[in-house]
Formats: sequence, structure tokens, C-alpha cells
Amino acid sequence: RGALHYGQYNVIEASMAGTGVLEVMEAGQDLDLSACILTEALVSQWLSFGDPRNPSFLNDISCDYSVPISGGERESRRCLCWFGQDDEDKKIQEAAERAIEIKRMLEKKDYQKYVHASFSAHKKTILDKKTMRKIEETEKFIRHCVGNGKS
Repeated sequence: RGALHYGQYNVIEASMAGTGVLEVMEAGQDLDLSACILTEALVSQWLSFGDPRNPSFLNDISCDYSVPISGGERESRRCLCWFGQDDEDKKIQEAAERAIEIKRMLEKKDYQKYVHASFSAHKKTILDKKTMRKIEETEKFIRHCVGNGKS
């Protein structure tokens, strides 16, 4: 879970500090699913610069989603569609050891198995209620992105 943000920060040796660091931490800390949100500051910065080679890039890699927040509430956010990216330039899945297995799970639309395998790979216990909710919400998010042609 996390966020991508555009903001001010300073680097001192191996540490980062500043309002940008605090803002990105606050933006991502309450997510109740495995996702990465794009903050409004980042989206507006991206849109102000744009990319003349691919003006729809932001829409190609992200989508609007009603994100579950710890405590049971939901907020509409722009989310990075972080899974299943397989265009000729990126080949993200080929970089991972489990690329073939993941690709098969996504092709079979076995999103539940994919999410469970991803949580287990990071030594996450999937038996408690809190983690099960994150898994269920992550699966819903994947289904939303796939339904909108983001994979």
C-alpha cells in the first residue's frame, strides 16, 4: 500500500524530510487494500506537464476507484493499476521470478488466487480478519481495473 505524490522535500545523507514526505505517508497509510494511489498534487502536476508522445498515459496506467479506508469508509481516489502490465516497452511481469505463474492466474481470471499468492509471498498471514478484508478489497480493485481494460 502506498501513494505517489508530488511535493517538497530535502535529502540529507540517506534521509528524506519535508512536507512532501509527510503528505505521501498520510495519503497511503490508511488504505485498506493493496494499492497505490496517486495524490491530487501528482495528478495535477502530471496534467500540467503532459507527455506529447502519449497524452493519455495517465489514464492508461491508472483509474478512479472508491478506495476502502481503515475504519470502513471509502474515498474516491486515482489508483495506479500495478498488475498485469505487459506492453512491449515495460515487460514488467518478465522481470519477476513468478511471471509465468502470475500471468496464468490473470489469464484464467483467478484473481483470488493471485491476491492470496501475492500476500503469502510477502510473509503476510492471511488468517486474520483485517488481512482477509484487505485481500477481498484488493481482489475487487483488480476486477474493477480489468473490467475497465487496464491490464
